[in-house]
Amino acid sequence: MDIYEEVKAERSRQDEKWGGIDHDKQHTPDEWVQLAQDYLSWARVMAGMDSPDKYRRRMVQVASLAIAAIEAHDHHHGQQESSETCEYCNGTGRDPMSDTCNWLPCPNCTG
Repeated sequence: MDIYEEVKAERSRQDEKWGGIDHDKQHTPDEWVQLAQDYLSWARVMAGMDSPDKYRRRMVQVASLAIAAIEAHDHHHGQQESSETCEYCNGTGRDPMSDTCNWLPCPNCTG
């Protein structure tokens, strides 16, 4: 199996375990970065313990986490699924009353 297929298989495993985008979209960017850092730290430990297979496995998980983070980002910053544009959030799906982009859903679109 080539590396891209391996990362794709890991993404599928993660989606099966955690519930896919419905779970992923609940994480903030800071949480994604922390998850990736945690797995990178484990990879460093495995490399230091001369465990190349475990190091490699963690790196595949890091790549898969990065893809999950990008998918969640794209979901939050993509267009609204409905063809009608919400007047409250202007079709972003995010609450415009928040001062920063913290991915709070629009109460009018998502209830």
